[in-house]
Formats: sequence, structure tokens, C-alpha cells
Amino acid sequence: MGGLVALTLFGLPVIAMGVIALRDSLRLRTRGATATAYYMDRSRNGATYINCSFTTPDGRRIERGYAHSGVGLRPGDAVEIVYDPARPRNSCLAEERSTNWRLGAFFVSIGVGLTGSGLVGLAFRLL
Repeated sequence: MGGLVALTLFGLPVIAMGVIALRDSLRLRTRGATATAYYMDRSRNGATYINCSFTTPDGRRIERGYAHSGVGLRPGDAVEIVYDPARPRNSCLAEERSTNWRLGAFFVSIGVGLTGSGLVGLAFRLL
């Protein structure tokens, strides 16, 4: 029974992560501003990331990594990004703007599946 409770409780933060990702994606789609970021370098932490920097209209310099192969990019190359003016670190590559909601939907789906499985299991245990 403890495993079912753990399964149920584990699903809740997964749902929360998905909801946050969906919220951030929606903000980028509705309020996002575009900027030109400049490719700095590439790093590998289990996946390939490109590190870029851009400057907001108020002069803040933002450095951030984006999941991307970096193939064909050289340091100093321009890359278009979309960012939330209220939270500039919430940004994505412009080419991914229309697809980054999928990650949030994936987490919500997995979380609902985990939580639902745990609740159904608990219900059958209690009957």
C-alpha cells in the first residue's frame, strides 16, 4: 500500500512541473518579445546545449543554454530567441516557440497517469 501512496504523491509534482512549463509556454506565445542572441559555445551535459547571450531593452545581459545541436553555428553567430519581458530567463529559440508546449503536456500526462494509477490502486485496496 505504501508504494501506491508513493506513486500517487510522486505524480503530483510531475503534474505541477507540467503546468509550470505550459504556463511559461503560453506566456511566450502571448507576451513574448523577440531578440537576437549570440551563440557563445556548446556544452554537453547528457544532451547538447548551445550557450547564448542577449540583451534586454533595459540593458540586462542574459546568458542561457538552449537544447540544440549547434551544428553549423560558430561563436558570434546570431540566433533568434523569444523571451518573456517580465522574466527574461524564460526564453526559447524562436524556431521552438510553437513546439515547446509539448514538454509541459508530456509532464502533465505522465503525472496524471501516475497519480491516477496510484489512486485507482488505493481504491481497489480499500474495497
